[in-house]
Amino acid sequence: GPLSPAMSLRVTTVPEAEVATILHSFAFSYNALVIPPRGESEFSTECDLNAQHLISFVRPLDFGVHYVLPHYHSLGTFLSLEVVGGPRDGAVIWETNSMIGEPLGGAPEPAFDLTGATGIRLTCRFSNPGDATVGWGNADGEMCIAFGYSDSPNLWSNTASVNTVTGTTGGVTTNTSPCVVLTATPADRPAVERPTSLSR
Repeated sequence: GPLSPAMSLRVTTVPEAEVATILHSFAFSYNALVIPPRGESEFSTECDLNAQHLISFVRPLDFGVHYVLPHYHSLGTFLSLEVVGGPRDGAVIWETNSMIGEPLGGAPEPAFDLTGATGIRLTCRFSNPGDATVGWGNADGEMCIAFGYSDSPNLWSNTASVNTVTGTTGGVTTNTSPCVVLTATPADRPAVERPTSLSR
């Protein structure tokens, strides 16, 4: 029968004097999804953050990742964000194989320090039981995005818009795309240096 659920949202702010680390958002995505029918597929892109970091701050990549929120739709089966380059090359920042409707995001403990790395690798997997190829989009489309927060003074995003099928591994069609990194300075960014600790 008819339901009348009640919902509420309460936001509690933190006094400015108690803020230990200022965070800014990032969103890395694989826009060129071409998910074939009746099978499994994987899409991966590597993003060179260090080059843009050197331009913005005249120093190598050195910020930390404090929170990651994967986003895909009902065909999504896996998302990972990994380190590229440096002593921790290949280390997993965050990954999930939860299905849509289950918790996907969380905070690395401790915050993941990217110092010494050159960038990140975003990977998504999908299982498409249907008869039609699925691309990027709402409704019947799919998405592959890792939202999150870092202690970088800048906002970060990317485009991965040229898909190339690279082969088949274990029955999974593998794909890749070049990654174009975008970064911007928030209009309200305070004039502070990177914190000495990665505490939230």
